[in-house]
Amino acid sequence: MKKYFTFLVLGTLFLYAIWFIAPFFWGYLYEGETLNLLSWNGYGGIIDANGPIPYVIGLAYAIVSLGLIYFKNWARFAFLLLTCFSVVSAPFWGMQIQTGYEFVLTYLVALGDGAILIIAYLTNVSNEFNFAHNNAPKRTV
Repeated sequence: MKKYFTFLVLGTLFLYAIWFIAPFFWGYLYEGETLNLLSWNGYGGIIDANGPIPYVIGLAYAIVSLGLIYFKNWARFAFLLLTCFSVVSAPFWGMQIQTGYEFVLTYLVALGDGAILIIAYLTNVSNEFNFAHNNAPKRTV
């Protein structure tokens, strides 16, 4: 199960990275009305989709995913927080315009994130996180 969990985390991170960089290629892939429609992405948002916040979240997602691969207890909790933040902050990002391919990526990442949380907390993989935390070397002064 550990191997499947690692594959799931890496696969979801890969799909997230593709989804994250996709808007940078819109100008090369689309033209005319389609490109005009895509330019409305983030319109009316309180959080600036073109500012630093998406990059900070993306970096945090990558770091936490690496922590999950190494079964770090902090990463499991941080991943839960990132997932909750994504849900709670969604209304503040403004209109979300994406292509069908990007919707597929969004859907697969959401399914992957849910599976990661279920596996990390509700299966025998959860023992790996506790084991790593409980058997850390003790510091002596």
